[in-house]
Amino acid sequence: ITGCSTGIGYATAKYLKEKKYKVIASCRKNKDVNKLSKEFDYSIQLDTSSSKSINKAHILIKKIVKNNLIYGIFCNAGYGQFGAVEDLTRDLICEQFETNIFGHIELVNLFIPLMRKQNEGRIIFNSSVLGLVSLPFSSAYNATKFAMEAFARSLRLELNRTNIKVSLIEPGPIEADFNINALKNLKRIKINESVYKKKYKKMMEYLEHGNDFFTLPALSVAKKVYIALKSKNPKAQYYVTVPTYVLSYLRVLPNPIFENFLSLLDNLRKKI
Repeated sequence: ITGCSTGIGYATAKYLKEKKYKVIASCRKNKDVNKLSKEFDYSIQLDTSSSKSINKAHILIKKIVKNNLIYGIFCNAGYGQFGAVEDLTRDLICEQFETNIFGHIELVNLFIPLMRKQNEGRIIFNSSVLGLVSLPFSSAYNATKFAMEAFARSLRLELNRTNIKVSLIEPGPIEADFNINALKNLKRIKINESVYKKKYKKMMEYLEHGNDFFTLPALSVAKKVYIALKSKNPKAQYYVTVPTYVLSYLRVLPNPIFENFLSLLDNLRKKI
């Protein structure tokens, strides 16, 4: 499991351990690795934005499991880089893609040969409702999750004659440190020089104090991951939270109507 320091990753690692799975919990910072080592048998450093870190983790994981199976991978690590398209630099966008999707592709590709050899495996991606619909000021994050959706769907088709199953988890608002980290990254934009300065101030207030009515605990995602792991024929997608269900169905509306609805929803969300 990637990204286990807090939130969904930590809740999933803890829940799967309770379900008697042997969990290798990974996270980016060594201080968090040390913290996790007190709770899990195996905790390792893995930064999905670094090929060097990924390859080092791959070698260590093979030493840990030895001749046992690598039954499942939960690609969870990631963060939200918000901001208007015109305010995002190439570097900010690249960093978003490196962490959220490129690193996970590299990691999955390292383990697929082993899963093919054992003819068994589960590859699970933590996507988002923002991998299904786009909201203003979330283009970079949206793009990584849309890319994850496409990558996972292609991989699922390529592996359909094997017993390696690919699933996507689609959370909406979840109790985690996502907003806190998103606030830190939003501040990397030159807010005072932007035409959206007033909008950013409202976004910052929301990220610091706001909460969605339909927010669920991280455990709700962990339970869907567990279902995807234990199911003989797991679903392609597992929705979590009411907004994900609603928005996924409303996508069939004519585009102008749907986009007006999303704009109204975005404005309402920041007033809650």
